[in-house]
Amino acid sequence: MIERSVAAFLDGLFGEDARWSVVGGHAANVYRRESRFTMDVDLLVALGSQSMVDVAAAFVAHDWTVKSMVPEGWLLRVSHAEFGHMDVIASETPYQEEALRRSRVVELDQGRSAHVLSPEDVIVHKLIADRAKDDADIEDILRADVSLEWDYLDKWIDAWELRGRFDKIVRRMRTGDV
Repeated sequence: MIERSVAAFLDGLFGEDARWSVVGGHAANVYRRESRFTMDVDLLVALGSQSMVDVAAAFVAHDWTVKSMVPEGWLLRVSHAEFGHMDVIASETPYQEEALRRSRVVELDQGRSAHVLSPEDVIVHKLIADRAKDDADIEDILRADVSLEWDYLDKWIDAWELRGRFDKIVRRMRTGDV
């Protein structure tokens, strides 16, 4: 998922007033029965007193290449010869802030840990992203019979107006339709 040295680097990079959590495919893999391959690590970050320009400069100072930054400043794509690719997503909504607060600590190798979104928040983020691979991740999480806080999940599915899409995924799972 994320190497110990990268996790330590991120802790130092974002500073004490910032929080970060693994999201995306690697977060989904925590809750699936079988992992699926994903090439990059996606991070959701509450930047605290920093801006994405500050974060981009810090990555560059540590031998990362900034591949692109969305003009609005909410997404930064970086890569490193040894550690691979990361998408850094700035937390900008009350929902994202709550998702970060609810993230769980997952043990990595060599005694290192990282925050990973809760399964409910992985599902909501996957619904928002709206890609076929996200639907498959949602189905795999639901099939893994992970304990879910359904009231919380329903709250955000409805808040983001994703009920129809979620229900379609659940129906497809029950009927086996593709």
